[in-house]
Amino acid sequence: MRETTTHSDSYTSANILGAAYVSAKLNYGEALNANIGVRMEYYNLKMDGYSSDGTTPVHLDNRTSDFFPSVNISYNLSAKHLVRAAYGRSVNRPEFREVVPYVYFNFERDANIVGNTELKNAYADNLEVRYEFYPASGEMITVGAFYKRFKDPIEETYNEAGSGLQYTYHNAKNAETFGIELDMKKSLDFIGLRGLSLVCNAAYIHSRVRFEEGAPERDRPLAGQSPYLVNADITYTPRLDDVKQLSAALVYNLQGPRIQSVGISGLGDVKQQPVHTMNFVGSFKFNEKVSLKLQINDLLNQPVIFKQEVPSTGEKVEVERFKRGSSFEIGVTYNL
Repeated sequence: MRETTTHSDSYTSANILGAAYVSAKLNYGEALNANIGVRMEYYNLKMDGYSSDGTTPVHLDNRTSDFFPSVNISYNLSAKHLVRAAYGRSVNRPEFREVVPYVYFNFERDANIVGNTELKNAYADNLEVRYEFYPASGEMITVGAFYKRFKDPIEETYNEAGSGLQYTYHNAKNAETFGIELDMKKSLDFIGLRGLSLVCNAAYIHSRVRFEEGAPERDRPLAGQSPYLVNADITYTPRLDDVKQLSAALVYNLQGPRIQSVGISGLGDVKQQPVHTMNFVGSFKFNEKVSLKLQINDLLNQPVIFKQEVPSTGEKVEVERFKRGSSFEIGVTYNL
């Protein structure tokens, strides 16, 4: 077997990131607190390669200087009740594989993938308001609402090229998301289940990428964004003695349907269907020297399914299916 490298499948690249920030914590009595700051970042992305046919040299030297302000204000209604409001600006920069101009074949997806040298940084303005309640030590209940506005969000797209599919990346013009979120950490001692505690995080998110009137693309959800997410775990930590310690937890995750790849040129979007996963994590400390840990990943082992909508009929056709597979890890620690 002989391996060769050509201009069309190699590149050299580097990036430089420099940052400086200033922040301040301001207290107005015992109830009102504020953290404000701004971060400046200089970023330089360099890349030398060739076009997908290996004939035309491609050189990138992208330089940006950005400022990212942030404000976090909290007001203590009482010792157990708190209201918080926050704003922050953030950036999502293209990865090397998203800007390299050559085509490479992805065997898992049975498709070619090519970068986009015109890809720009994506920026987001984030707003959040939260109510926090701390009923007891180690317990928390929070309810929040958030809004995010994106400029030039990066999305994966695909189209038909030659005899198969070709995936690439592009910037949508703008997008926005808003939603509500619930966080809870609560001991179940109050209903007689001693040693059990419940942790839950759930969010409903509405997202929309907007296009100008008359554009070939239509308004749609943001690629990669699920409309709902749930994370929950129930943990058992009984009181044994000062040395022996037991902990066992079931961890559950639900990810709603989301667009994996945006269809262009009249093609339907490819959507990942809802995914349920459950893990088990347990540990037992025998004494000061010996402890045991067990972790079982993806107990449900449900298939991950991708479907594509046919624009002409509205039918959803399955285009990909796989299973991650369950796995387990056992570890023993001995402290000298």
